[in-house]
Amino acid sequence: MVSTFMPKASRNKPSAHLEDWIDNATGKRLGINENDLWICAQGFERDLHVLTCDGDFTRVQAAEPRLALTVLRVI
Repeated sequence: MVSTFMPKASRNKPSAHLEDWIDNATGKRLGINENDLWICAQGFERDLHVLTCDGDFTRVQAAEPRLALTVLRVI
């Protein structure tokens, strides 16, 4: 049953990452830490403005332009 959700190319050899089985827009593919992705998701869901010093967050904003995000400075 799980193989139904897996990408066709990987049905013969499943990926070690569960997130690859379910969703194509993962933190791994965006190049952002999973915790940072959760922060963005909570900010988006609650219609909050996310302030950060982490430049990786701009990748999430590129994927979801409606995310209110300000990068104060990249450290």
